[in-house]
Amino acid sequence: MIGSNSNVDESHLNANAQSSIEQPSIFDILSQDSLTISLKPAIRHLIKYLSSICPQRFDTASKWYDELYTVFELVTSGASFSENFYGIKRIALSTGSIPSRGFARLRSLIIIVIWPYIKDKLDQLHDQVSLYFRVLPANYANTSSKLKAAQYFHRIYPWLKLLMSGVTYMLQLAYILSTSPIHSPLLYMAGVRLEKLSTNDIAQFDYIPAHLRQHGLLNRLWRYILALPGIFSRLFAYSLLFVEFIDFFYNTDFGIQQRSSTIKKYSNKIPAAPHKRVNERAVMLLESDKCPICLRPRQNDTVLNVSGYVFCYECISEYVSRERKCPVTSLPAKIDNLIRIFHDIHG
Repeated sequence: MIGSNSNVDESHLNANAQSSIEQPSIFDILSQDSLTISLKPAIRHLIKYLSSICPQRFDTASKWYDELYTVFELVTSGASFSENFYGIKRIALSTGSIPSRGFARLRSLIIIVIWPYIKDKLDQLHDQVSLYFRVLPANYANTSSKLKAAQYFHRIYPWLKLLMSGVTYMLQLAYILSTSPIHSPLLYMAGVRLEKLSTNDIAQFDYIPAHLRQHGLLNRLWRYILALPGIFSRLFAYSLLFVEFIDFFYNTDFGIQQRSSTIKKYSNKIPAAPHKRVNERAVMLLESDKCPICLRPRQNDTVLNVSGYVFCYECISEYVSRERKCPVTSLPAKIDNLIRIFHDIHG
């Protein structure tokens, strides 16, 4: 009888513990996913801008940005920055506790840091292979193993991405219907689920050691110093939200439509600026070190990979951001199609 009562009490406690768990809403999850996606490109654009105005100091960081960002996340991550910002923590499915050490932490780090790096490299490789097959003659015959592997990768990789997206959407639907504790296959591979930070978790973040609670100028100064990381983290997060808004306004269909409607509204009032048209014949007659846009010696050589022409970085980045095409061939282009050329200073 006593044993049965203890079992009932234990099950009752477990039920209360489960009911006290607060999972983040699907809106919180989608918001933190969006912030995660925007964070790396936002910092990349900042590094590119710093590299354009001070190439001696930031060219190396721009060239090896993916690797440096990956190392930074490996050193600092226990969970993703966006999860911390939205008050979300990771809980191991096997133990029910935060994966702070051992293999559980390693799995989370691989999914948070290593997998996005690998995915970015695969996306870049697929873009390069697609461009290669686009310019390759239709009747080109080559039976080399590398070309066959590139053909298989070019065909299969988009289907793998589509499969991953389909599984993600199904898990998100199951999460909304409260039939799945996870919303992403990546969380399943990491062996974790997401929960909202509890009041105890927040209290631990704000906890001040007893010896610093005493009055005195030195203790007060130490309290201010301990509070600085949290303040800077919040300021950084709010600035990223602003960057995300700018990215939405400039890089989404809705933002492009709004800007184009505004331009059309005022186009009749403001005369169009004269523009010297660039054609391929004129570019072929230019000296090899001249930019086809400004017609001056190039600064910070940058190739537009959709056409193969080389420009000044500032000239072509401004043109592609505004016109979304190559100034010489009129082929559609994006900022991601710009490739900086780094010359060997000892050569």
